[in-house]
Amino acid sequence: MHKRIVVSLFALAAIGALALVPAQESAAAGSLSVSMVCEPAFNGAFCEAYPFGSGFTYRWNLTGQLFASPPSSSAFQAIGCWGPNGGAVTVTVTAPNGSTGSTTRFIGCTGAF
Repeated sequence: MHKRIVVSLFALAAIGALALVPAQESAAAGSLSVSMVCEPAFNGAFCEAYPFGSGFTYRWNLTGQLFASPPSSSAFQAIGCWGPNGGAVTVTVTAPNGSTGSTTRFIGCTGAF
């Protein structure tokens, strides 16, 4: 299912007027090493948090001109832009043993706003 979503989002990005500013990743202090990959999608991005698997929980926080489309508590989050300035995406991951970690990326949105 996730492959189908990613392919659909890439297809939408190919026909949309979106450019993603290269994202800078910064890892916050925590005992769990967390990473995030974000790919451009039509008027936004599609992000995936690592690690993922059974028993992990995810909390997404978006700032600036970003919104969750729709909000997710899984390792995957579709993100929309409501303005050209973008914003920060932070995901906090909690492992089954209770250890946590987080990472933040900046998503810069450009296009027909």
